[in-house]
Amino acid sequence: MLKKLYKHEFYSLYRILIPLYAVLIALAGIIKITNLIGSDNAVNRIINGLSITLSTVSTISVFIVGFVIVVVRFYQNLLGKQGYLTFTLPFTATKHIICKLVCGVTVTITNVFATFLSLFIIFSGTDVINELIKSIKEGYYETTAYIGVTKLNIMIAEFAIILILSAFTSLLMYYACMSIGQQFKNRIFASIIAYFCIYAAWQFISSIFLAVGTLTNTFNPESLDSSSVFALSQGFIIFIIALMLAQGILYFFVTRYFLTKKLNLE
Repeated sequence: MLKKLYKHEFYSLYRILIPLYAVLIALAGIIKITNLIGSDNAVNRIINGLSITLSTVSTISVFIVGFVIVVVRFYQNLLGKQGYLTFTLPFTATKHIICKLVCGVTVTITNVFATFLSLFIIFSGTDVINELIKSIKEGYYETTAYIGVTKLNIMIAEFAIILILSAFTSLLMYYACMSIGQQFKNRIFASIIAYFCIYAAWQFISSIFLAVGTLTNTFNPESLDSSSVFALSQGFIIFIIALMLAQGILYFFVTRYFLTKKLNLE
């Protein structure tokens, strides 16, 4: 039964996004073909310029539409009139939140993948890709020469964790704000106010920690060797990961609380 919940959610999201992905890839193909033909032909230049413009718009649209449908589906399914039907299903609020969260993050990842695929199609076989790969390799080798392969790989893995946590935490923050906002008459306005209040609070907390670290020279990398710089960066990265985990857990339980104890459907 739980598989059907995920299947329905993915279908509802990707039935809108897959056509956008197809348009994005098709435009990338047109740009690639017109680039191969050259700019001697006036018609070809017009098609190329129009394709680049449409491709840029499509890329932006993919991220905007992806974000909007993820957020809107959460609101409609769990906080709107559809909530009467949703909460008759044999699933707890926790399972509904996790389902929305996993599907939403998957959409974010596929949006990024589709964008990189379109760029790869456009620049494949050109010096841009070769220079990019060369720069990445040179940066990797220079960094490993300074801090070592193991330490660099650890940092790469940590940054990957930060990116993933960021995707989850960002969505959970929107879910929490909408859950708080549905307690008020003007739900949208209340959700926006809740977002800015939460955002300001976390910025204040982060600033305090950074200020304390600066005053105690915790974040002062001057005159440090590679091992000290690595240890310093590890402390900062661990702080960021811990802060994001705390945010995500808080947002999750706030959302769960309002969906279970303070649910106010339209």
